Amino acid sequence: MADADAQFREFAAAFGEPLTRVAHLLQAGLDPAGDAQRDERRAGERVVRSLAQVRRHWREASDGGSPEAFAVEALLSRLPRASSWRRLTPARCPKPDPSQDLDQDLDEDLDQGLDQDLLLDRVWQAWKGLSPRERVALLFADAGVASRQLDGLAFPDTFASPRRLRRLENSAWRKLGAQVSGDRTGVRLLAKLPPTFLEDNIGTLVRRMLNREAAKVTAPVDAYPRAAAVAARVRRRVGLAVAAVAVLAVGATTAVSVSTSRHPAKTTAGATSTASQSASPASAFVANSDERVVDWPVRGELRGDTDLLANLRSAFVANHPDAIGDVQILLATDTSAFRLAYVTAHSRQGVIRSWYFGPVGARQLTEGSFSYGGNLLHGSVIAAALADPEGHSVLVVIGPPETNRVLLSEVRADNFLDASFSEIGQRNGIVVRDVSQQYLPSLFLKLFEGEQLGWNRPVPVVQLGKREPDLPPVTVQRGEPDPAVLAQALRTEADWARTGELSAGGQAVVLWGGKDSGGEPLVVLRVRTLHLADLLIVAWSDGDGQYLLQPDLPDYPIGFAYPTKTGARVGVLTAPGVAFAELVEDGVATGSQRVDATGFASLQVNRPYPDLALRTFVVRLFDAAGHQVSEVTVPPQV
Repeated sequence: MADADAQFREFAAAFGEPLTRVAHLLQAGLDPAGDAQRDERRAGERVVRSLAQVRRHWREASDGGSPEAFAVEALLSRLPRASSWRRLTPARCPKPDPSQDLDQDLDEDLDQGLDQDLLLDRVWQAWKGLSPRERVALLFADAGVASRQLDGLAFPDTFASPRRLRRLENSAWRKLGAQVSGDRTGVRLLAKLPPTFLEDNIGTLVRRMLNREAAKVTAPVDAYPRAAAVAARVRRRVGLAVAAVAVLAVGATTAVSVSTSRHPAKTTAGATSTASQSASPASAFVANSDERVVDWPVRGELRGDTDLLANLRSAFVANHPDAIGDVQILLATDTSAFRLAYVTAHSRQGVIRSWYFGPVGARQLTEGSFSYGGNLLHGSVIAAALADPEGHSVLVVIGPPETNRVLLSEVRADNFLDASFSEIGQRNGIVVRDVSQQYLPSLFLKLFEGEQLGWNRPVPVVQLGKREPDLPPVTVQRGEPDPAVLAQALRTEADWARTGELSAGGQAVVLWGGKDSGGEPLVVLRVRTLHLADLLIVAWSDGDGQYLLQPDLPDYPIGFAYPTKTGARVGVLTAPGVAFAELVEDGVATGSQRVDATGFASLQVNRPYPDLALRTFVVRLFDAAGHQVSEVTVPPQV
């Protein structure tokens, strides 16, 4: 019990903030009197009660590997229902005062460059006009806008059926558009913009608005004591209720024994029903065994290869024994560099989303990456820039079959009307495009289904990894690690695990393995944890160095230092698309190096390794055209 309490305390401290941000976005504007402070208090109360529910079911939530999803489901289960929403009418946007010169005030604001803030204010007021359930449909399409810790969090299957969710989503978009342009302020703002501006960019506006408003939320100092107290009170009440039931059960047993001869069928049916309910385990996610994830066909040039598809299904079931229902293959195709497939199925943790890859022509593919996510709807879009261990990169889009237009920007477009977007070819909602020479974090995509904008956001980067049969059972994302150096890194990981500094269930992944330009073998191992700091181990032939990382720090780019016989060196692992790395020591550039196909570069420092702590190092990263795309500090941010 003590261990469970300590684990829950850890979880509540780490997840209280993102959960509070979600609660605020769902609760804002619901108070009938328009009292924002009361809305904030009610949001805090919902967070505490949701965390208390997680504490009462901590073993189930932690064993399932997703207490965050359990907490979110508990929060959503406490939303006002339709009947109570009718009583909680949100405060209306204030009407303009006829005595004020609205046109003059607005023109002054536009002259000062405040038009975007004003427009986001209008979207925020429109958001408050949505019902809580409509807000959920939009917010959890990309929960990462509220907090980076929520990025990729599975949507609770129990919240709504796919059909109901789509109705809520469509209703929300219609209301938002109507309310944003529904008064003189909205009309004047939009008059300065192209006629289709709102229709084309409402998704981006909502995303930016939610990100802005979530950042304003004050997180609870410590939600743990209140949540633990609420959980304890409920446990006491449940204990008393169980005792009362036990007493009643004694009398019930006698009553049944007297009445069975008179109503045998009815008694048996009742007993069967009760047993069935008690045997049914509680779960954060429940899916029907015959339910498909999404009503899409298999697409791609290999969709007719029945042997390949059968092998994929077999491999998926072997890798995911928690899969429920139909295993769907949404894409099977050859790219310019590798064979690729996307496989999905329901599970009790959420929808399993898995990328498989292998050499072109291969009959057996390797699972390169998987995650748990929310429901896929017919209008959903799956998009990723996939990088394989050899340095090849492919943009893949799987959209609705009715997709008629896909636009791509390669410079991380951050405004609504960026001229860098160009249309790229698609077929039945599928795009497969080689992007090996591009800096992947800069890719930004727009996808249209008819006139409806279905995707308008940066493309996530997915690093494909594999398990080598002659190495310990860890995933290798890039390169070829030396077995002896990898074993050394894993021993260091085991030493850390015994100290208790890392949370249970930390996942070890080899970010890179190989030899630098001087022949020194290196292994870069990251141990991913749930809420605590991640551990980065850089191991070489006769030693290693360790760093503690922020849990949300990306795998790439990342920099580190290590010793060699000729002096210390700085190594850097880059995101795909970086061509050169330049080392800057104490503000002075000291040398550059080409990045190899696996995204690794090593730069000579010419100083003893122990002296590096007295210096500051930055590595600037450049694309093939010589444009700086990023920079990384050494050591990495803790």
